[in-house]
Amino acid sequence: MMAEGASNGTSTNSSITVANANTERTRTQQSSKRANIAAEILETERTYVDGLGLIEKLYITPLLLSAQQPTAILSRKEVRQLFANFPDIIMLSRELLTQLESRLGPNASPPWDADTGRVGDIFLRIAPFLKMYSLYLRNFRSALADISRWLSSNHEFAQFIQQANSNPECKSLSFQSYLLLPVQRIPRYKMLLEDLLKHTPETHVDHQNIGDALRTIEDVATFVNENIQEHEMTLSIIEIQRMLGLKESLLVPGRRLIKTGTLSKICRKNHQLRNFYLFSDILL
Repeated sequence: MMAEGASNGTSTNSSITVANANTERTRTQQSSKRANIAAEILETERTYVDGLGLIEKLYITPLLLSAQQPTAILSRKEVRQLFANFPDIIMLSRELLTQLESRLGPNASPPWDADTGRVGDIFLRIAPFLKMYSLYLRNFRSALADISRWLSSNHEFAQFIQQANSNPECKSLSFQSYLLLPVQRIPRYKMLLEDLLKHTPETHVDHQNIGDALRTIEDVATFVNENIQEHEMTLSIIEIQRMLGLKESLLVPGRRLIKTGTLSKICRKNHQLRNFYLFSDILL
């Protein structure tokens, strides 16, 4: 009986040891994943702010300087109309990056520790201001329509955009693609914070902050997601117009791009391939 009791005690202790080992392994895995997500938040914010800075450097600043000249490319009113509240967005993004660098960067003091360090509190402070993206988003389609119109009717503007787009810093991306950056960033914040929350234990000091910040960002992200597909379609329509060299703008209220594809024109001697663009109201 004593031997049996000793055996049961040993078995129980072994089970506890295995359970503790599994718990520690899970905690280590979560900590590692949390550190990777924090690094991704910092790195992607650096890239994002660099992209915004490129818009400011290659497009906004030169256009504003030109607006002061007698032969302006665009008037100051047109420049403000084009970029909406972009200056507010870049200012907010630079502030967010500064706070992230001081907390997560290589010179952070003390160095950030995934087990005890916080990042959710930074987003909790910034999150309410992200609502300013809604204004930029509401203006986005009309801004693209203005660009399309000016590229056709304003030779100086078309030349300016072509020259700026050819800058190696643009990495072969168009002006319109860079303007899409703020539209794409909010859903990325949501995705990163969701992932961070998933790998942050409820007992962690940062868990509540991340959850609260995420709820605020979700409200903005919902508005963005409802419109982002439409804005990407607008870019596609503009690209089709540029490719075909059309003088008349394809961007009209209510028009949607439904499908593009290649069909064969049946001729007597041979078949000729033709590109077709099906919109909600016309077929090209």
